[in-house]
Amino acid sequence: MSKFDKIKNKLMAYLVYIQLMMSLVPKDKGGIKITEGKIYLTEIYDFLNKSNRNEIIKKGPILISLLGKIVEKYKKLCPPKIAIEEIALCFDEMYRKNKDIYSWGLDYGWIQSVMDFKKIGFFEDLPFHKKIGIGYHAGFAGVEEFYLLSDAFFMLVLAEESHKNMHNFAAKMEANYEKNQSKEVYKFLSLSNQNVATYSRISILSFFAFVEAFVNSIGFDASLKRRDKISPEELELLHGKKKGKFISLEYKMEKFPPIIRIDKKMPIILSDSKQRREPFITFFKQIKEIRDASVHFSPRKEAIWRKPDDWLEKANSTSKISLEVALEFWKACYPNSDGPLYLNKLNYEKNLNEARKRVEIKNSLIN
Repeated sequence: MSKFDKIKNKLMAYLVYIQLMMSLVPKDKGGIKITEGKIYLTEIYDFLNKSNRNEIIKKGPILISLLGKIVEKYKKLCPPKIAIEEIALCFDEMYRKNKDIYSWGLDYGWIQSVMDFKKIGFFEDLPFHKKIGIGYHAGFAGVEEFYLLSDAFFMLVLAEESHKNMHNFAAKMEANYEKNQSKEVYKFLSLSNQNVATYSRISILSFFAFVEAFVNSIGFDASLKRRDKISPEELELLHGKKKGKFISLEYKMEKFPPIIRIDKKMPIILSDSKQRREPFITFFKQIKEIRDASVHFSPRKEAIWRKPDDWLEKANSTSKISLEVALEFWKACYPNSDGPLYLNKLNYEKNLNEARKRVEIKNSLIN
């Protein structure tokens, strides 16, 4: 390789690596401000594209020395596990294949495979397939099951709020019963009743969806982390299939832990009704039936119409049971952990309080 090629390749590798790190590391974690860095990098890119061989051979080493100081800073912040040139090549290829990478982010697993990312502050148990934001999204992660869990609690709090407002309004109307026997009052109370049912029902559906997404996520994460240590059949199971056919949620909960655990134990048994235990009995008997009735209703399934108090009670019990099921499954897969850090360890009160704050912000914006 000629001196010119060596200098140019080194400069390009440094530029791409710095662009990656500048996009990935937030300024408060030691990163360079995007607007400042972009101008700096653009000027060097222009120099490489517009200069002749002699100019690059002459000025290139000076630029390499300057860029090297930034490279060393990022290497200390996020020690690389492979050569800088390899990291740059991988990122450049990913960007060429997908120009929307700055909107969707980078796989956490890829980042962890090429550098030590601990100092940036993401949870160590974050699934490998989750997206880490880059550019203006730096410092954030996209976790689908977290959004479902957050939505489920949000709907639960809205159901509680609607239930409280409905009873407060009814109490005021009852104080002057004769005066308030109008169609408008009846219609308002009827709609309030429906609001409680709507929010409660959607909350139940969201909690069930969260559990499904959570189980699928753990399986897919394990398929990435253990792909070199498990059989093709086990890999297919972790992807939610057996012999090309989709498997049920119950089957996943039973079969995933022995694949993921080192001791191969099967702590959860759901295929044998005699060995089923709580909270799985209630989750699959009652909550799944409400979910099925809402998604595929028939007169022979669970009722869609219920009293508002009944719907709210169902939503409250579903929220607790769903978190219990999710936590039991997590511990069945990871017996040495007391809960996923990236989901607040599935702490009920913490998730509920965050939903209440979300509703408070919503109400403050309206008012």
